[in-house]
Amino acid sequence: MDPKLSVIVPTHNRWHFLTRALASVLSQSEGELEVLVVDDGSSDETPERLAAISDPRVRDLRQEPNQGVAAARNRGIAEARAPWVAFLDDDDFWGPDKVRAHLGRLAEAGTEWSYGSAISVGDRGEPRKLLEAPSPDGIVPGLLQANVVGPPSTVTARTALVRDAGGFDENLGVLADWDLWIRLAGRATAAAHSTPHVAYCEHDSNMQGGPCSSKRSELEYLAAKHGASGSGSNGFAASMFERMAIEDARQEGRRFRAGAGYIRLGIRERLGRDVLRGGGVLLGEGAIRRLGPVTRPKVTLPSWVATGFSATLAFPLG
Repeated sequence: MDPKLSVIVPTHNRWHFLTRALASVLSQSEGELEVLVVDDGSSDETPERLAAISDPRVRDLRQEPNQGVAAARNRGIAEARAPWVAFLDDDDFWGPDKVRAHLGRLAEAGTEWSYGSAISVGDRGEPRKLLEAPSPDGIVPGLLQANVVGPPSTVTARTALVRDAGGFDENLGVLADWDLWIRLAGRATAAAHSTPHVAYCEHDSNMQGGPCSSKRSELEYLAAKHGASGSGSNGFAASMFERMAIEDARQEGRRFRAGAGYIRLGIRERLGRDVLRGGGVLLGEGAIRRLGPVTRPKVTLPSWVATGFSATLAFPLG
């Protein structure tokens, strides 16, 4: 039987995460899927462990040498045999009804791609925050300011749509997903799933924690690619460029400029943490440390998060 869905999982030297991600896919309540694990030049135990998996739904695609996450995802897109593709980062995992719920939402809405809410958890499984999926209304202008769709692990799309859009831009690393969502939104209406079926795991080796200089250069590349200068209040990702300028001022010791910038940004975007940060910068860096972490709204974890956080594949898997 041909699969309904191809799940694309890029990985590089992170078997300790990957085993959990794969366990969450292979235990889905909707089983008509294939899992394309694109091993992007791993040198740890990943190749050996993948070779031992005998589940016919899993396809091990090896890339040598390492080519980056965008190229790895594109390899999966090229190899996909199902009419739909979904993306799962190797350090995230899904709830057991994720595939059923998202394919059902797509059928109900009659659209060609979708995204959904996610639960952000720390490296010990502690809840951080709920990443709520925004309404598809206004998604196009929203994406010109920030990645409002969120992480790849929430997105499902028609394979043909993703291929027509050109897949992931291999000139990009950390912002390659945002770039693709912009292009998908320009081609087809999206559907949103409000119930979280994805655990987005935050840890020290997240791509989002990369060097600021890399993010800045990628953001400038995106601004040029999507026909905007990135300057001014209405430019591409204006708030992100503004935040980077504020951070530059803070690093350079221009305390008044940085503090006032944070306060202005926080008031405009209704982000209390930025208002507090601005006050702390004006009072001195020591005041920021004394303020401590901003209290997060309480998040109730679905039962599948605790179960999935400690799940692994048996080895060898028969």
